[in-house]
This record gives sequence, C-alpha cells and structure tokens, in this order.
Amino acid sequence: MKRKHLRLLSAILCGAGVTSATLVHAEENNYDSYFVDSAIEQGQLLQEMLSTLKANYMTLETYVSMLSGQLEIDPEEAMHYISEHISTLKDSDHFTKDLIILLCQYKFQNTELPQGMGTNWSLEGYQNYLNTEEGQRQLQYCKMYGMDPHLLFALEKVESNLDHERYVGTYDDYGNYLYAVGITQQERSNFYNENATEEEIASKKPRTGYNYQTSQIDSIPLNEDLLDDFDTNVRLGIMELNNALNISDYDISYALDIYNKGKVGADRFRNDGIVSGNPNYVSDVYENLVVPYLTFQTDSDKITVIDMTNGKRYQCIIYPEISFDEFYEQYILFTNSLQQMESDEMTMSVQAGKVYQKRR
Repeated sequence: MKRKHLRLLSAILCGAGVTSATLVHAEENNYDSYFVDSAIEQGQLLQEMLSTLKANYMTLETYVSMLSGQLEIDPEEAMHYISEHISTLKDSDHFTKDLIILLCQYKFQNTELPQGMGTNWSLEGYQNYLNTEEGQRQLQYCKMYGMDPHLLFALEKVESNLDHERYVGTYDDYGNYLYAVGITQQERSNFYNENATEEEIASKKPRTGYNYQTSQIDSIPLNEDLLDDFDTNVRLGIMELNNALNISDYDISYALDIYNKGKVGADRFRNDGIVSGNPNYVSDVYENLVVPYLTFQTDSDKITVIDMTNGKRYQCIIYPEISFDEFYEQYILFTNSLQQMESDEMTMSVQAGKVYQKRR
C-alpha cells in the first residue's frame, strides 16, 4: 500500500510508538509496576489492532475507490475525508450505506444551493428537528424504506409544518373531519372508515413499501383509524412519496406534484395548466430543502444520488458489510486506547514528580 494512502494507519503506528516510549520511560524512572504492565498490555493491544486494521483498510480503500469513481470524486481525498469524519459513523446500523452518505457530504460540501432552495428553512433548523425524538424516529423509517430525509422533512414542512397533533382529529366549521390528516397530510378520502362496506374496503388496497431492513414488502391497510398514529402516518407518507418517485422515474418535481395532486391531477397541471391542488407546491417544498443533493435507496444493492443543481444522477453500489463493522469497532477501540494511554502517561508523570519531590 502506498504511503500516501496510509492516513488512518499512520495514527496506529504513532500510537504504538507512544506506547513503547511510555514503557521505557516508566522503567527508567522505576514507576509502579502497574503502569509498566499497563503499557505492555496497551502495546500488545495496539499491535493486534494494527494487524486487523491493515487487513480491513485494504477492503475499505478498494470500496471507497469504486465509490469515488461512481461519484466522480478524488479517491485519495475521499479517504482523507473519511479518516477525519469516521466518528460520525459510530452509531451506524449499516456502515456502507452511511459511508455513501458521508461521501456525498464531501462531494457537495462546497456546492451552493440552487436558487429557491433553503429560503424557508436552514440547515441548522433541519438538524435541530432531526435531533428530536420524532426526527430520529422518522430517520429510521427513511432508512427502512430508502427515503431521503431532507425531502421528506421539506415536504412535511409544507404539509403540516411538522406538527402532527395539530392535524389529527380536527374538524371544520361544520363539524366534519378535515380532509387531510397528520404530519404527512394523508387524504381521508383514500381511506375507509368503520362504516365502510366490504366492497369499499376491497376497493382500497393496502399501501405497500419495500423494507430494506427486513428485505420484504410492508403493507398498511387504508383504515381511517390508523391515521392518527404518528408512526403509521409517517410510514404511509413515505410509501406514498416513494410510489410517486417510482412513477416519475425519480423526477423530483414531478413526484412532488403527484404527491400533491395525484397522477392524473399532476399530468393535467403540467400538460394543460389545470390546477387541482397547490400550483406552487414544488417550489414550496424546494424552499425547505437544505442540501443540494438527495439520496435514495432504489434497490437492495444500489443508492441513487441526485444532484439538485443540474439533475444529474449517480448510481452507488452498496457493498456487503463484510468486515466494515469490525473495522469501525477496532478503530474506536484504538482511539479509546490512545486516550487511556495519555491518561496513564499523565498519571505516571504526576507519580514521578511526587517521587522526585520526596527524594529532594
């Protein structure tokens, strides 16, 4: 492996060197045997991690090189960016998918938002919502069904201003239920109620979505009673939006019009100017997008990245997990060990100072 490719591994070697120096320093100053034994143990641990990381790094480097070609970015710079941001993958439940997202962040980090995007919602506001309990639950559903959370949250900002409760169980001035329900504003007419006939229930087929975590199709009956539940409402919205994306072949503006107006209404609006919904719906959603790219899982082994500045698409292959999880665990173990080494070295220095003071 070339030296310029060893940014991550160089830290390991430095760490091992620190351990050896610590050991020699401890022996020369007759520190407590505990610290000597600790230094030896840490040195052995780091050598084991070094061997593991060397094997896994080659796999990671090969995969990142492939992704770099697909995303049209420099592979060496991509590896450097990963080494600097590896801690963001600490809680990843699918290393390679999140690695692709990380590389997208690198690719578009200096790309300005297109005109009309991000004017109503900042990236900070997006992050703040993402860090809420509801935001985290929705993020998990996005991963489950391959949805880009930036697009989902932007849509929900327009539909309900992210306020699910405000749109649940509410009535109009005449005592009738409002037409749409919940955070994703599901149209009540698409669902059946408790008084529905068997024929009506049969005519309203369940909404479905492919679950990439279980590798099976999830199904939700179009029962009006389910709309009030936050999680079900979110899943229904994601399934509906994914269906619109599939119909439109991931033409984002067309998909949003389908979500707002239905397929027939969207075609009439786009082809004939006949308005059956919000004529400004697409631009309203775009005003709440805070990044210039969107990512969707479009197959069990593929993520589609859409550049919102020019509509260009990139296809990224999802690599089997293999040893990437072990790679990350070993990396974190290594960094924790370095922190412990620094702490022990500081303790030994204090001990040495005290011994020196006593001898004087």
